Amino acid sequence: MDKSHILLSTDTLSGYWLDHIFELAENVGFGGIDLAMWKNFDTRNSSYVKKLKSKYKIAVPIIQVSSEINSKEMDQALELAQILDTKHIMINPPSTFNVRSYHFITTQLPKIQEAHPDIIFSIINPPEDTVFILPIRKFKFNNLDQITSKHNCHLWIDITHVDGDFIDSDVMKKLPHYLKHIVTMYISDKSIKKSHRHLPLGEGDMKYELLFKKLTKLWYSWFVSVKYVLTKKQLADMDEVEVILKKAINTISTSL
Repeated sequence: MDKSHILLSTDTLSGYWLDHIFELAENVGFGGIDLAMWKNFDTRNSSYVKKLKSKYKIAVPIIQVSSEINSKEMDQALELAQILDTKHIMINPPSTFNVRSYHFITTQLPKIQEAHPDIIFSIINPPEDTVFILPIRKFKFNNLDQITSKHNCHLWIDITHVDGDFIDSDVMKKLPHYLKHIVTMYISDKSIKKSHRHLPLGEGDMKYELLFKKLTKLWYSWFVSVKYVLTKKQLADMDEVEVILKKAINTISTSL
């Protein structure tokens, strides 16, 4: 896979200043930034983020909004997208019983999509052990057609959110049929027995190599985003963080 399609999610470096995240992404060799807008206060300063993009010469192809999405946050995301020339806005699914955000998606998102036809909107699949607040109880692949047609959204797939090993799931089996809806995939490992998600590749027990082979066979050419949950000890060691991120890029670029 071309490294320009391998993104670093700012979720990965929780607690870092945005300037430092951009610098790391550029130094390590990521092709772009997946900007989790609600994670850092400085992401709300659009002119500042634009300066970082120019300073480090790194693209911001994706802006990610929170599961608490409302009109104010979406307006900020759209403004930021215009300034950064970003064409993808990703929506984290509302948490269980978050009626306000669900209502926003069902009533306001269609109007926003109509007003911004140049933006691709996607929804991230929630963990399968939680309840999705959209009309269907879970965001499962046997209902994908209903979701993409009802909300006119593409999909951002987090492979660690699928119960068990992604390779053995219905998601994997139906991947060829639904691939046209998928514009981004979160790539990370997980411990299936301990239910630890978003581990660095190789630190869990997922058979992600088989996923890479299938995606290669299917000529997957959209984005992949590296989202890890690192320990405080790891985050405090800059050398270790760089090693972890370089390994992610090398593994993905040589496998896809």
